[in-house]
Amino acid sequence: MDETLNCILVVDEDNKKAIITGLQAEDFEIDFTSDIDFTDLVSILTEQIDTPRLIELNLEVEPTDEKLKLITDTIKEIFEIYSENLLKASETNDTIPF
Repeated sequence: MDETLNCILVVDEDNKKAIITGLQAEDFEIDFTSDIDFTDLVSILTEQIDTPRLIELNLEVEPTDEKLKLITDTIKEIFEIYSENLLKASETNDTIPF
């Protein structure tokens, strides 16, 4: 497995966005002014499968607001599941399970 990709999650409360740096050439933004859609994030992670490497997501500052904490926890969980499945596939020399 290739090196680990280190990304940073920043919450911009004023503009109601979660910003992920390091995942792709440009920062990736998730707007949370209304319903939150994680589809684009999952699509980007799916593209990352071609270069199988673990992705470590670090949170710049842990939010205290419950809504923001739920948003960041969900994003972190998406990254954790991605990496867990990638590890499982590499350990069993199997194909990527998604």
